[in-house]
Amino acid sequence: MRLLLILIVTLVAPASVAAQTVAPGDTLWQKAVAVAAANARWVPGLLVEKETTKNAKGRVEEATEVHVRLFRNEAGAIDAQVLEVRENGALITEAAEALVLASLEEELAEDEADNPFAPAVQNNVVARRLAQSQPIEGRHTVAFAYTQHTPTTTWEGTAWLDAETGVPLRLATRPHDMPPNEDGVAVTALSMQAIYNAEAGAWYPTRVQVDLAFTLRYALFLTFRGTVENVTTLSQYWVHNPSINLQ
Repeated sequence: MRLLLILIVTLVAPASVAAQTVAPGDTLWQKAVAVAAANARWVPGLLVEKETTKNAKGRVEEATEVHVRLFRNEAGAIDAQVLEVRENGALITEAAEALVLASLEEELAEDEADNPFAPAVQNNVVARRLAQSQPIEGRHTVAFAYTQHTPTTTWEGTAWLDAETGVPLRLATRPHDMPPNEDGVAVTALSMQAIYNAEAGAWYPTRVQVDLAFTLRYALFLTFRGTVENVTTLSQYWVHNPSINLQ
């Protein structure tokens, strides 16, 4: 679930653009920044996260599925409702609801500005055009290699922008340094891919996939090596002020 929460902050809730300047750069990249600013108030009404953990031999050790609804409450703020949580096929919604909501509130409160297109972070982003690109859904694109410095790490990736409008269509990125070890778990590889909607004048992520490899040391000489695939689909978007207030 933690990966899902990071994705919400990273890709759906860009930092405020008030009193911020956008660093000069490539015109097409600046169009992408303008698109992000104009679409910062889109909120996904439904998030479905599916996470699979496998051992080094590829056998599934754990599979979880989480459905979360985000909606406008009576106070006019964004609220969350856990619709369904499954672990290895078993329904555990009631038992997991409090933990899911608490984790969601904690992650959103961190307000990490990791969106490379957010206007407020452009002074920390370096982007350059690549010689080769690829068509995406019939659109001619321009690929950019970019580096983004954040308070927690440096991200290095590739973004594919519509060659005419600059609308971001796809993103692939990975951190320069792996996250620090936590509770005996060492992340050895981490990557993220995002696909965006660019139809009907709206822009927002519709699918995000995070893949990581890790090593868990659970005894003096015993370790468990595995991988995690986390796929989140975001849909039923609606427009709202991006303030967050989870009850």
